[in-house]
Amino acid sequence: MNRLSVLLFFTLALASCSTTKQQQDTTSLFKVGEWPISSDEFIYVYSKNNFNRDSAYSENDIKEYLDLFINFKLKVTEAKALGLDTAQSFKTELEGYRKQLAKPYLTESQVTEKLVKEAYERLKLEVNAAHILLNVKPYADPQDTLKIFNQLLDIRERIINGEDDFASMAAQYSQDPSAKKNKGDLGYFSSMQMVYPFEDAAYKLKVGDISAPVKTRFGYHLIKVKDKRPSRGKVKVAHIMIRATSGISESDAERARRKIFEIHDQLSQGAEWGNLCKQFSEDLASKNKGGELPLFGTGNVDPDFETAAFTLDEIGSFSTPVKTAYGWHIIKLIEKRGIEKFEELEQKIKERISRDSRAQLNKKVLIDRLKKENGFVANDDNVQQILAKADSSLLTATWKPNGQEESEKVLFQIKDQTYTIADFFSYIEKKQRPRSDISPHYLMKSYYNDFQEKSILSYEEDHLAEKYVDYKMLLKEYHEGILLFQLMDEKVWSYATQDTVGLKDFFEKNRNDYQWKERAKATIYDASKKEIIDELHDLKFDNYFKVPGSKFTVNGADQELVGQLTKKIDELTPYLKETGHLHFLLEYDRSKLGNVKVIDSIQHYINSIEFINKKKLLSNDRMLGTNGITFHLVSHSSGYIEEAYNKESELRLRIEEGVFEKDENPLLGEIEWGEGTSLVEKNGRFYFVDIQDILPPSPKELKDIKGLVISDYQNYLEKIWIGELKEKYPVTVNEEELNKVLKKLENN
Repeated sequence: MNRLSVLLFFTLALASCSTTKQQQDTTSLFKVGEWPISSDEFIYVYSKNNFNRDSAYSENDIKEYLDLFINFKLKVTEAKALGLDTAQSFKTELEGYRKQLAKPYLTESQVTEKLVKEAYERLKLEVNAAHILLNVKPYADPQDTLKIFNQLLDIRERIINGEDDFASMAAQYSQDPSAKKNKGDLGYFSSMQMVYPFEDAAYKLKVGDISAPVKTRFGYHLIKVKDKRPSRGKVKVAHIMIRATSGISESDAERARRKIFEIHDQLSQGAEWGNLCKQFSEDLASKNKGGELPLFGTGNVDPDFETAAFTLDEIGSFSTPVKTAYGWHIIKLIEKRGIEKFEELEQKIKERISRDSRAQLNKKVLIDRLKKENGFVANDDNVQQILAKADSSLLTATWKPNGQEESEKVLFQIKDQTYTIADFFSYIEKKQRPRSDISPHYLMKSYYNDFQEKSILSYEEDHLAEKYVDYKMLLKEYHEGILLFQLMDEKVWSYATQDTVGLKDFFEKNRNDYQWKERAKATIYDASKKEIIDELHDLKFDNYFKVPGSKFTVNGADQELVGQLTKKIDELTPYLKETGHLHFLLEYDRSKLGNVKVIDSIQHYINSIEFINKKKLLSNDRMLGTNGITFHLVSHSSGYIEEAYNKESELRLRIEEGVFEKDENPLLGEIEWGEGTSLVEKNGRFYFVDIQDILPPSPKELKDIKGLVISDYQNYLEKIWIGELKEKYPVTVNEEELNKVLKKLENN
């Protein structure tokens, strides 16, 4: 059984998790030694692994699967007998998987789905809002929080009564650092660009309305909605930028302004965008890419840049120069997109929601549900007692409990499990760290809330197997699967690769099973056009190909020929020195040369170059009708020839060289089986097959098929091992129960 077969029982597909609550029967289908395996476990595993096979529920299929399942349980029984499940490495690995398996059960899917749909619908609308922010620490004392809250109510009242306008009050009172400049104006934004409480309030307000104070992690806000509009989607643009940031001299600022307008004039007169961008743009990240920027939507870039970009309507059109905090820009429109379909965005929105403040809504609903389901009961008197023990040592992370007589008092209970003051104090001692942004009382309360939430979630996680049969069975599969991997690797997989003596002996005893059929030594050229095949014919010389574009012909007197060729060879020598598969080819007609000794002179010169030996110099004395010498580079590397042809497209040419059995390649079955060449056109491609030799049937050697032999040897070792396990742990099948299982599965 190989690693993929093991996955028959070791399923890693978390997406298939179900939250069905149900009870399982425990009737035994078979025993491995004294270990009973229930019918329900077999039915569950069989049904899950064959759910999409219409023909899987025949008696033969079920019995074959039962044999595999019994073998699986035999190995797991041995792993447990060897104590592999007690090793710390095993426990650590299983705990990691257990945490992953538990995640789908520790979330409120209905809440998530509602938030996802809400976020998507809000993406269709953009809100223009302003705000006034008064900072409040997350754990401020109630009197401080109330003071800020009332201050905002007073500001709101003055605005509503017409005593002051929103912008002037934002400039005067808002603690947002940008308020003095923008008077609280946030521009347009869409869903998931603001913290959720702020977004939620803004989307629910009508245009012109001012909210009551809204609490976020930054403090309290008054929000005024100035406008709402349909989403403009996203836009992709390129830009040419000239830097002109605040603080530069007036002369530099004027120079930047003149430069951008001169570039704009050249573009208006028809100058090529890419050249001007590369030459003048000062955005180093984009200038060599034509100024292209990533796709963006509302609220993602400088407002002036955004407005100019979305104002462009025609693809390829460009703006007049636009000034931002970074400098001057000319913006060219590349693409505009609407909002993607819900199905396309759903997963991305879920991921965003899991990371933003919306996740707290999900967690709160989950905690409330688990409290009800698991019978959570708190002892409020004891809770107040421990909160009263907060002092300044909490802020320096040096707090220690006192009063051991109280330690066993119960803070809360989840079903039959109690959580005491001692448990909480132990949690604090591990959790505490120095803090300066909170009072001791609220820090103690925060620790208690965290302790309570973690206890509720931990209890649920520890008891998931009691509620959900799918979780229980998946966890069992992981538990047994990890054991099986470890033992299979030790007994079969790694053993077979390391046992070189045993592998060789197995191969020799079974050599007759490893025989080559009649084979062809061949080269197959697969081209997109017939012209490529024809050109390859012309470029072929013996077992070499002339490199396209390397041809160089010289004519003239003897010494002139030598001079021209040696100059060309000198130019190519450094390249040839690095590329070992390239060689020289000289083509000429000896009878047409004025002095045949010129060939000897050239050959002598080439051979005088230190790194070139005679094997790198090839001659072809077959060119009739020319007085000159033609020089080529030639290569025996099919990969190099492919690369030369595929510079424009990877699909132009593919060359496959090797020794093939007839049924190994469909093309070889369509041509005459014998030495020679054939041209085949198939599915719009052109294939040229060059068979150089036919090799008779012969035995394979271990080095040629080692991977296959190792796989067979593993199967052999496993078979022997299974036999030993069956002797060690006798298997008894409950035939009466098996018949019930067969009927139950066959009726599915």
